[in-house]
Amino acid sequence: FMIRYIIKRLLLMIPAILATSLIIFVAMNMTGGDPVDSLAPENATEEQIEEIREELGLNDPLLVRYLKYMGGMLRGDLGVSYVTKQDVFKTFAERLPATLKLACSSVLVATLVGLPLGIYTAIHQNTWKDTGGMVFALFGVSMPNFWLGLLLILWMAVEHQWFPVSGWYGPRYVVLPALTMGLTFTASIMRTTRSS
Repeated sequence: FMIRYIIKRLLLMIPAILATSLIIFVAMNMTGGDPVDSLAPENATEEQIEEIREELGLNDPLLVRYLKYMGGMLRGDLGVSYVTKQDVFKTFAERLPATLKLACSSVLVATLVGLPLGIYTAIHQNTWKDTGGMVFALFGVSMPNFWLGLLLILWMAVEHQWFPVSGWYGPRYVVLPALTMGLTFTASIMRTTRSS
């Protein structure tokens, strides 16, 4: 029974993914701007611009471009970046290990901080400790990542020089980004744990 339910849910995802991808594709085409403007040389003639448009397939109707895009996606071909001229999947694969390290580190920070704080505020419900925890959670939910990241850089990297500001040369370099992302999720985990 459970396997049939899972298969049914997976099959229902297909139309949702197709609809979402079509909406995003159409929205991106409606935003204006032309990738040829950034790719063409500064003194490009109309013929050169038209040649680039034809080469990229930008002269095709929107539906044809979408079908080509989805066909490439099904084959694992994400195309070539307009900017770097490199294969998009290759670029994605090169960046994936660092992304996974950051994601796992962020989840670890969020769990190690959020669960104990959620339990602590639940045990001390309706006291000043609980109120302080909820203020911290509200602060965490409201604080934008980019602002928290800047504050952590100023405090931990510039003022105290505990961690490096940027780069990736070892575990110390992931601490600030993991704290930045993890503390945002900490608030959600804390609130869920407390209410549970």
